[in-house]
Amino acid sequence: MLPSSISQFTFTADTTILVKWIFKSRGMIISSPICIEGKVIVGSNDKNIYALDETSGEEIWRFKSQGQITSTPAISNDKVYFGSMDGHYYAIDLLTGKEIWKFKTGFEKKIGSYGLWGMLPSHQFMEDQYDFIISSPLIKNSGAKTTVYFGSSDGYLYALNAETGSLIWKFKTNGPIRSTPSIYRDILLFGSWDTYVYALDPATGKEIWKYKTESDTQMKVLEGIQASPVGAYDRIYLGARDGYLHVLDYKTGNLDWKFNAENSWVVSTATVRDSMVYTSTSDSYLVVALNAITGVEKFRLKTHGYNLSSPLLTEKGLFIADFSGMIHQVNPISGKTISVFETEGRIKNKKTILDKEGNLNFEYTANGSDMQFYDTNEKVLNEFYKLGSFISSPSYAKNTLYIGSSEGYLYALSIP
Repeated sequence: MLPSSISQFTFTADTTILVKWIFKSRGMIISSPICIEGKVIVGSNDKNIYALDETSGEEIWRFKSQGQITSTPAISNDKVYFGSMDGHYYAIDLLTGKEIWKFKTGFEKKIGSYGLWGMLPSHQFMEDQYDFIISSPLIKNSGAKTTVYFGSSDGYLYALNAETGSLIWKFKTNGPIRSTPSIYRDILLFGSWDTYVYALDPATGKEIWKYKTESDTQMKVLEGIQASPVGAYDRIYLGARDGYLHVLDYKTGNLDWKFNAENSWVVSTATVRDSMVYTSTSDSYLVVALNAITGVEKFRLKTHGYNLSSPLLTEKGLFIADFSGMIHQVNPISGKTISVFETEGRIKNKKTILDKEGNLNFEYTANGSDMQFYDTNEKVLNEFYKLGSFISSPSYAKNTLYIGSSEGYLYALSIP
């Protein structure tokens, strides 16, 4: 339970983050966990979605799809909804893990191109190695009717009957949809890889407005939207790969203000509370607190790696999990670090993978290999994974933080 105001946050003298339990899957855990009714639900790249006991971490059930599960599950009316890279979105029973229905999209696949971002060899098709997460479902309960919304690699935003899985409507964009939709003041919002933010009528799928983020037309490095929109204070907050956090008027989609992430992607979803917005960046390793109305910066701090996981605000503070395998517990008022936690992989491998300052450093880890080549980039990223990189976003319940890592672990961490 959050305090009524950020100014009422208090912290204990003992701030050591302790391991409560660890669950090991057989693939990276990129999906973000959800806690409900004594269970922790999370997907894995081993193609399974798991229900674990919240107290012990013991497996209650698992459901196997035919593809990696990188979307975050959504739960409503004793059903778990999620997407898989096998091209289906599923509804399964929360109590048993049994399939209720599945819906086939056009397809799910990694974003990529020949000679991606100018890498060599130019004739080779290259998957975007940072295209980790597919769109997660959004559930809207309206009286007797429940609707599930999600995006797909096929460029469509889908609205389905949540009970039956039947199609209500679909809306076409000109790019894959990785953004998870949200609803603010009865407007359905999401971003697409075509660089646009869309606002739709959730009942009909009719477009209300759209807003174009920036892009580089040649290299296409700064292009696309992975973050999910957040509505507050009559504004929409959404980060993009163009290097900005965009803040839009929710009625018109007109730009109010934007934050410059210093030529770095903003792929995490912002946290907005008490007239503050907390956002993070990838390559510039920043976590920034801004006035949500004016955009004036209150504080910033640097982590030790890419910030792809979304910041989480709880009564215990602001939590940021970075790609170097470290979790930072931060005072949301001052920006001062309260405590940190390192994964097992980071503790074991940081001396050989991280630079002298303890940071991810691509050139350092490449160790003289030509960074123009795709194979070099793939090799370095695989080294980074050994640190227990965090791509999964944390969740929190009953003084416990839950988060997945590239080691395949789901960590349950006790927060004093």
